[in-house]
Amino acid sequence: GKPIYFSDVIVRSDSPYTALEHLQGRIWAYNERASHSGYNIVHHSLLQRGKRLPFFGEMLETGSHLRSLQVVLEGRADGTAIDSHVLDVWRLQHPDMAERLRVIDMFGPSTIPPVVASTRLDDMLKRSIQEILVAMHLNPIAATQLQRGLIERFVVVNDEDYADIRRIAMSVESWSSIA
Repeated sequence: GKPIYFSDVIVRSDSPYTALEHLQGRIWAYNERASHSGYNIVHHSLLQRGKRLPFFGEMLETGSHLRSLQVVLEGRADGTAIDSHVLDVWRLQHPDMAERLRVIDMFGPSTIPPVVASTRLDDMLKRSIQEILVAMHLNPIAATQLQRGLIERFVVVNDEDYADIRRIAMSVESWSSIA
């Protein structure tokens, strides 16, 4: 019921790793440095656990969560952190491949990424789109589509709701500047 998600740490199901700590010195896949769920919260959590950075032996930037999943499945990386919603939808769509992965840790909760619109868009149109999205779950046809994407409903969020994301990004950024 809340606009949150988690970041799931995944490895291949046939790997010996059962905890994030076991991945120290190993190859880590991440989507991009600007990613909260794939990069910032991982480093923040390592610092919170008293781990020294750099923690991983090699960092492999993949460009997307799905590509990170793929390189772990291929054995080119030992682990990755994936937006839990992305992972859940992927598992639903690929049950045969999903059994080849295992979640060994989880970070969060974090405020879920927002739906955004261009600042050049007319304000009335933005409000109309927002009203449609927030009421989508009330329409049986739209509700079915939301369920297929594992979305309960859309809710209005405020800028303050993203203080957690900013705080974590700032902690990782400050570590990066002294490392």
